[in-house]
Amino acid sequence: MPITSKTYLIDKQIMKKIFFFIFCFSITTKVVSQSFTVNGILHNVNSGKIFLVANTFSRNFYGSNSTLDSSEIIGGKFKIIKKFVGTFPLAYRFIIQSDNLFGTTDFVFIYPKNQSIIIDTVDQHIAPIIANSLAQNEIRLIYNPYFKEFIKDVQNNNIYEDSLINKFGNNITNEILLSFNSKRKNTALKSDSLFYEYSKEHRNSFVTLWKLIERVNNNGYRKLYDTIFGKLSNSIKNSITGSILRQQLKEIKQLSISNKFPTLELTNIYLKKEKLNKEHFGNSFTLIDFWFSSCGPCLKEFPSYKSLYQIYSKKGFKIIGVSVDSKVDQKKWKKSILNNNLKWKQFLDESGKTAKRLTITSFPSNFLLNKEGEIIKKNISTLDLKKFLDENLYLNEYFDKVSNEPN
Repeated sequence: MPITSKTYLIDKQIMKKIFFFIFCFSITTKVVSQSFTVNGILHNVNSGKIFLVANTFSRNFYGSNSTLDSSEIIGGKFKIIKKFVGTFPLAYRFIIQSDNLFGTTDFVFIYPKNQSIIIDTVDQHIAPIIANSLAQNEIRLIYNPYFKEFIKDVQNNNIYEDSLINKFGNNITNEILLSFNSKRKNTALKSDSLFYEYSKEHRNSFVTLWKLIERVNNNGYRKLYDTIFGKLSNSIKNSITGSILRQQLKEIKQLSISNKFPTLELTNIYLKKEKLNKEHFGNSFTLIDFWFSSCGPCLKEFPSYKSLYQIYSKKGFKIIGVSVDSKVDQKKWKKSILNNNLKWKQFLDESGKTAKRLTITSFPSNFLLNKEGEIIKKNISTLDLKKFLDENLYLNEYFDKVSNEPN
C-alpha cells in the first residue's frame, strides 16, 4: 500500500504528547542493561529518519527504558541499537520522518532480543510486523482488525471536520461545533464498549493490558477501566506492568466525576509553596486549567477563558491555572501570564510532577468543579463551558431571587 502524507499524517495531539513525554523523561538513571539490535524495513520510504519512542504514559511503566532511540533510513532500511532492562514486553511506537511524511505506527512490542521488523503501513492504527512475536501478532492480526469499523468512524469524523473547515473556515457556528463534539464523544464511547468486549475474549494478553494503559492515560479514570483490569488474568494483573497500572488506577480514581478535587502541593506566582485547595474555589463553579507556556492549544483557549471570566466571575465563577512548565521555563510561564493578561490565580506544578502522578498527560486538560469542590465535568470545551454557565448560573440567580422573595 503506497504511503502518502495526506493519508497517513499522524494525529497532531499524539505527536505533541509523545514529544512532551520525551522532553520530560529523557534523563535516565544508571542501571544494568542489555543491548540488542532492531533491524527494520519500510515499504515505500527510502530515506529519512525513524524514532523508537516510549508512549506518553507514566515513566513508571518504562523506567530506564524510556530513552529515545533513532536511526537514519537508508534504502528503506534502518538499524537501531537498543538498551533494555527487564524481560517483559514494553509497548513503543515508531515515528517516521521523511521529505513527504511525518507519521507514527501503532504499538510495537519490544523484547530484549535481536529482532527484525517490517513497517508496511505508517498509520497510528496499524502495527508493524515482527516475526515470531505473540504480542505483535495479536495486535497486528487480531486487535487492529477488531477495531476496523471504529477506525472508519474516526476517519469519517476527520473527513467531516476537514469539510467544515474548508466550508466555514473560522466562522463555524457554535451549534455545528457542539454537534460535532457530541459526535466525537459518541465515537469514543463506542470505542470503549468495543474494547470491553475485546478484553473479555483476551484476558491473558499483554496487548489488552497495554491498550488499557493507553486508554487510562489518555482518558483518565473511568469505572469501566477498573472493571476491565479486574477481569484480566492473575498473571497479567500481577506482572510488573499490571501492578503499576493497579496503583495508577487507585491514584487517579480521585479525579473521577463526583469526587472532590484533591488538595495539591504547588508553587505560586511568587515561587513560594502553596496548597491549591477548597479555599481557592468559587462560590458557584471553578475551572482548574492545566497548561504550559509552549502549548499552542493551551494559549489559544485564553481569549475564550478571559471572555467567560469577565462575564461570570461576578457570579462566583473562578478559573485557576496550573502550569506544568519546568524550572528553566519559569520566566516563560510568568511572561505568558503577563502577555495574555490572565487575571485569575496561577500555580506552577514544576515539570508536571503532580500532573504525571494523576495521569494528566494531555494539555490543555481541565476540571470543572461545583461550589463543594466536586468534579462535575472533565475537559469541557469553551463552547460547552459557556453553554453550561449560561444555563446554570442563570438558574442559580433565578432560584436565589425566588428564595429571597417574601411569602
